[in-house]
Amino acid sequence: MYAVRMNRKARSRQGGADLSIRVRAYLHIQQLLLSGKLEAGSSVSEQMLAKDLGSSRTPIREAMNQLAAEGLLKPSPNGGMIVTQLGREDIIELYELREALEVYAVGKIARMPLRPVDRDRLQVLIDEISVFRKELEKSKKEALDDAQMNRFLNCDLGFHALLMSLAFNSRMQKSMSETRLLISAFAIRRSGHSKENTRRHSEISPEHSECDRQTG
Repeated sequence: MYAVRMNRKARSRQGGADLSIRVRAYLHIQQLLLSGKLEAGSSVSEQMLAKDLGSSRTPIREAMNQLAAEGLLKPSPNGGMIVTQLGREDIIELYELREALEVYAVGKIARMPLRPVDRDRLQVLIDEISVFRKELEKSKKEALDDAQMNRFLNCDLGFHALLMSLAFNSRMQKSMSETRLLISAFAIRRSGHSKENTRRHSEISPEHSECDRQTG
């Protein structure tokens, strides 16, 4: 009986280790896609990823299957996986889906009383985004530079993610998360935002009904 319990504990520890490696592999491949190091149509090597992460190929394969289910990878005719290649119409559909989800979510939020803590969280993100407009005005530049753009996108992502969470619809959140990931990975890389882009975000206030506008 003791030996059986020990074997179960060993299998549990092994399962936990595999899960951790799978999550690491998932995030690692996702980052390669988002950074453009894995380009559309290129093959993804299980063996190379396993070597990079120092693991067996099983958790790598599981991570790749998850990314395939999310539309980032797809099976290759020659075996293995390749990076999904989206056409112009695919990108347009993704933006249309994102817009529909966000407009619905913001409209729903506008009809509900916001908790003070949620209003404060929104205001913090809006204030952070307004900093970029002030930086542009101070520098007299027309658009954000690469470093500023990365910071802006992180704030923007947090802002939109919070809006979606406040709609309290887990299925919609999942769909939105996958949609934003596909857009980030495969849409044309955006150049630095202008003062107009940053102004539109900073003018949105959780205190006013302007929340029911599309936030971009």
